[in-house]
Amino acid sequence: MYVNASSGGGGKPDFILRVTPAGEITRLSAGSVPASQGFGTGPESITAGPDGNLWFTEFWANRVGRLTPSGSLTEFTIPRAESDPRGIVTGPDGNLWFVESTRFRPAIARITPQGVITEFPITFETTDNTPNDIVSGPDGKLWFTETEGMGRISINGEVSQVALPQGSKPTKLVAAPDGNIWYADAGRHAIVRLGASGATRTYPLARRGVIPYGMAVGADGRIWFGESEYGVVASIGLTVPEMMMSTRPLVFADAAPKSVSVRNVGNAPLVISSVRIAGLDANLFAKGSDACSGASLKPDASCEVQLRYGGGGPAGLQSALLEIADNGTGSPQRLSLLAHVPQCTLPVMRAGSGGAPAQGARFDVRSVRTSNDPNGGFEGGGAAPGVRTSAPATLLKGVTVGYYDRPFGRWLPVGSASEVSPDGSRYAYMPLEPFPRTEVHVV
Repeated sequence: MYVNASSGGGGKPDFILRVTPAGEITRLSAGSVPASQGFGTGPESITAGPDGNLWFTEFWANRVGRLTPSGSLTEFTIPRAESDPRGIVTGPDGNLWFVESTRFRPAIARITPQGVITEFPITFETTDNTPNDIVSGPDGKLWFTETEGMGRISINGEVSQVALPQGSKPTKLVAAPDGNIWYADAGRHAIVRLGASGATRTYPLARRGVIPYGMAVGADGRIWFGESEYGVVASIGLTVPEMMMSTRPLVFADAAPKSVSVRNVGNAPLVISSVRIAGLDANLFAKGSDACSGASLKPDASCEVQLRYGGGGPAGLQSALLEIADNGTGSPQRLSLLAHVPQCTLPVMRAGSGGAPAQGARFDVRSVRTSNDPNGGFEGGGAAPGVRTSAPATLLKGVTVGYYDRPFGRWLPVGSASEVSPDGSRYAYMPLEPFPRTEVHVV
C-alpha cells in the first residue's frame, strides 16, 4: 500500500510511504521545492498507473509525479501555473487523468505515460465548479466531483455536467463493482449511489450532521468512508436494507388503537429483531398485534404493528418511543408516540428550493404539518448581496433569514434578537459588501 505523507511545510520534505502488510514503512521522495516557498510539494492524490508506476499530484509544486516501485521519481510541470492539482486516476484510454482545482480556471487534464499534458477547461455556469476527485466510470468516461456538483468527461475531452439532488456537495467518489458511481455527500450528510443514467439513491447517515469524507471500495466489496466530525470509519454494502414507516410521529387523541406500517424500501432483506416501547412515558402506551418482531422483509415487503394509548399519567404532553431494531442504517429506528398534544403552532424555517432563501413557516404540533406563513416570505436582495422580506408590503433589507420576532409577531432579515433594539423599533446588520465590512446599517 502506498500513502501520501505531507510534512505541512516549513521546508520539510514530503514523502510517499510504502507500507507492507506486516507494517514495514519505507519513505520515498515526493519531490522537493525551495525552502523559501514555505510548503513542500503537497502530494495530494495517488494512483496506480497503466505503466506499472505510481502517479501522484503535487498540489503546491504544480506538478505530477511518476514514481517507480524502486523509488525513482520523475516530475512533470503542469503548463497552467497554480493549477492546484488534486485527484488523479488511470483512464480507460491508458492515460492518467487529474483535476485542476483552481477556483478561477478549473479544468480536467490528461497526462500520457510519457508526460505530455493536455488541459480541458470546465465552463459550467454553477455557483462553484471547483473539481476535487476523479474516477474512471462504468461508461468509459471520467467522473469528477465539484464543490456543489458533478461532471464527467470523455476521453476526447468533451465535458458535461451531471444533475444531482438539490443541496448536494459531493466530496469523494468511487466506481463500485455494481456498475454504479457512489459518492460521499457532505451537503446532504449521506452516501449516494449514482447510475450511469443519472438516477440516484440516497442513504442518509445514521448520525445527524456528520460529514462523510474519503471513500474506497474494500476487499470485502463494501464501500468504506470516513466520518470527519466523529473520527470514525464506516462502511455500506452495495445492497442496502432500508426501513420506511407509514407515519412520523404518531399522535393519540384517545384510546383508539393506531397502526404503523413498516416497509422495506431498500434492495436487500430487512431483518427486524425486536419491537419495543421505550422512553419517559412508556408505561402509558402498549403494543397490540405485532407482525414485525422477528420478521425478514424482502424488498418492498411490509409488516404492521398496532399500538394503544392507555391514558392516565401526569398532566400535560406525554411521550414515548417505538423502537424497532433491524439490520439497517441507524438501528434502532424510532417513532415518537405522543398524547395530550396542545393545539399550537411554532415558527420554523422551511428550506428554499432552486437557490431561493428559506421561508418562514408554521409547524402545527397536533397535526405534525408545516405550512408557509404568508407573512414569512424572503427573497434575494436583488443587486445588493443579502436578502429582504417579501411580506408584508414594506421591504426590509438584511443579510440573512430565520429570526421570528415573537413579541411583535413578525419575521425579520436578521439572525437573532441581539440585532433588534429592545423596543423593537429598529434592527441593525452589516452588509456583505464592500469587503472588508466597515458599515453598519440601521433599519
